[in-house]
Amino acid sequence: MNVAPYKKRLWRLIDKYGETFTVDGETSPSYKGIFHILDSTTIKMLLDDLEALSVLKPGLKLYTKAPVVLPRGAIVTRGGKDYKVKKVFTYALAGEAVHNIALLSPDE
Repeated sequence: MNVAPYKKRLWRLIDKYGETFTVDGETSPSYKGIFHILDSTTIKMLLDDLEALSVLKPGLKLYTKAPVVLPRGAIVTRGGKDYKVKKVFTYALAGEAVHNIALLSPDE
């Protein structure tokens, strides 16, 4: 399976519509992603009960290119607001990493 067309199309969307953010106060040209409100269905689907209880509202989903590294517990700053990385999922096609989804909770 040729993953390149899908990956190229997805990365182009992130480049065009994504927002810049910082990770633990550091900036990088690769720190760009698409943010969405983290809904309760996604929380129940991707987190166990204990992890779900630790997510404060309103949480966010962040879609990034696969090479972007977001360690669990890192602080992502978007528009002056801080969010803690709760969990990161890397999605792959045909064994090739394509994108990440990070689940973020407002930092207390």
